[in-house]
Amino acid sequence: MIPDIGIPGIPYPTGLDDDQRAAWLITICDNDPRHHGALIVMPHAETDQALDALEDEMRRALELARATGRDMGVKLAHGRAPESRILALIHEHRFVAGACVNGCGEDRPVDDSGDEA
Repeated sequence: MIPDIGIPGIPYPTGLDDDQRAAWLITICDNDPRHHGALIVMPHAETDQALDALEDEMRRALELARATGRDMGVKLAHGRAPESRILALIHEHRFVAGACVNGCGEDRPVDDSGDEA
């Protein structure tokens, strides 16, 4: 449980390659009935270089997941939990009238017909 926000976190898997990690991210979104995704607790990084490497792993996996046609988003939060220097909130976007209705607050422009641009 992340104490300051009261949300249970999913531990970040180590020892996976990028393809396996992308499949894991997709599974997280597929298994959430509300489609709000999950809070991922990244392993504690002792150095800034180790932290950068974790972020790079997540970005590569996210790009591979997106390449399957999934519209996934991730927000990285630094310094939000005692057991980790970084948390990741992942979910799959669903836009209605240009706004993601799955809780991330992201907007996309819409064209005159009401479809996302």
